Amino acid sequence: MRLILLLLSLSALGLTAQGLRSPAFVAQLQRPAAAAGSCPADGSPNESQAGTTAFLNINSDAPYAGQLFTTPSAITLCKVRFHLTTLNTGSNITARVYSLSGTTITPASPLGESDVQVSDIGWSLTDVIFTFSTPIALSSATDYAIVLTSNGGVGTGSAVRVHKNGSGTLAGREGGWLSGGTMYDPNAGDCAMALYWY
Repeated sequence: MRLILLLLSLSALGLTAQGLRSPAFVAQLQRPAAAAGSCPADGSPNESQAGTTAFLNINSDAPYAGQLFTTPSAITLCKVRFHLTTLNTGSNITARVYSLSGTTITPASPLGESDVQVSDIGWSLTDVIFTFSTPIALSSATDYAIVLTSNGGVGTGSAVRVHKNGSGTLAGREGGWLSGGTMYDPNAGDCAMALYWY
């Protein structure tokens, strides 16, 4: 009885035993899923801003420095590039993305983050790419913060400098954030950085 009901159901759907074995039906089952979006190559960012020798410091009073950014559409952010110098040996630098309350971040609740070993940078102007192992879905026309911090802190004889530019082609503001997440001294310019999304 169950077999009869199954055959009747398949027939109602226009499927017969012969149709289930047809090359067209088998090909449909074997068809791969649509490819997910892919991250642009390192040399092909969606948005970028050149750097100067001016910089923001990451320090114990203001452990976060970076950029406010308004999304042009719904995007999936896969990596960011900053122009850095550092003497902060023996620690990592972490890029984090935050949603905002005004200009305030919640330090313990990033949307995503990526680490780079400081030993890979050095005390010279260096473009450093941070790739998010899980790309971050961002809503359209929404403000976010993209910031850097150092898990080793910044003490005597150490420095992490996030270089910037006076212009604002990323249509954001650069500045620092206090340990509680409040932004201080925002400037109507941009960090020297690039954004990659799909």
